[in-house]
Amino acid sequence: MYICVLFDLLLYKYPSLAKGVFELLVKLFTRKQTLLENLQKIQMLENPRSIRVLSQVQKFYHEIKVSIEDADLWLNSSNSLSKKQKKKISQIFLFFAHLCTESSILNDDDDEDDEEDKDKDQANMGLDFSR
Repeated sequence: MYICVLFDLLLYKYPSLAKGVFELLVKLFTRKQTLLENLQKIQMLENPRSIRVLSQVQKFYHEIKVSIEDADLWLNSSNSLSKKQKKKISQIFLFFAHLCTESSILNDDDDEDDEEDKDKDQANMGLDFSR
C-alpha cells in the first residue's frame, strides 16, 4: 500500500514532490536489498563448540594480519623472537589444517563432554589457546 501511494505521487507534475518521492523509493528499495543480501550471509552457530572455533579463527585472523604487517622484521631473521613468531604462525596454520581435515570439530552434537572435547582437541593439535 505504502509503495503504491509513492508511485501515485510520482505522477504529479510537481518536480520537488517527484524528486522527494523518488529519493524515498530509492532508500526503501536499497534498504530492502541490503537487508536481503545480509540475510543471505548469516550463518547460525547453534553449537557452543562451533562458536568457540569461530572466535578462535577470528582471533587467529587478527594475529596473522598483524604478523603480515610486521613480516619485514621477523621473516628473514634468525633471532629468537623471529623463531617464536614463525612457530606461532606455523601453529596457526596447523590449527586451520586440523579444522579442514577434522569435520567432527564443527559437527559435534554431543555437548555433554564439551569441555573435555575442547581439551582433547587442543592437546591433539599441540596448541595453547589459553592466551
